[in-house]
Amino acid sequence: MQRLSQAHGTEAGLIAAWLHNSRHRRDWPLRQLQERVLSRVAEPTIGILGVTYKENTHSIKNSPAVALIKSLAGARLVVFDPAVRPAAEWHPRMTGRADALSACDGADALAIMTPWPQFRALAPRTLPAGCAGALWSIPFRC
Repeated sequence: MQRLSQAHGTEAGLIAAWLHNSRHRRDWPLRQLQERVLSRVAEPTIGILGVTYKENTHSIKNSPAVALIKSLAGARLVVFDPAVRPAAEWHPRMTGRADALSACDGADALAIMTPWPQFRALAPRTLPAGCAGALWSIPFRC
């Protein structure tokens, strides 16, 4: 739309604002992790629950979780998704786990990136002891 607008000399400010807002929302978990964990913990372990674009799908196209994983270069990642296995090329220090609780074990922070029903059922008291102080990061979805 922006290219078409530019080619025809029309205003595309609304499209630019929408794209800016979309990127801002996509990057919210990274900003939270940076502020609360990455800036304070040397070589943190980040647990990530959910990599699919949305619940009840196998699609990772435009997945905020995959974007987050790729941007966490200095961290060790433990990842679980009920429908998709994490791909090794996303991050060199990433390990896939068999279930949500094992992805939380020993994590300095926990990012819940896809609202799968089983993640909604997690309660802090059910998490492994090593994850008791973890940050819960749930991005806002439309």
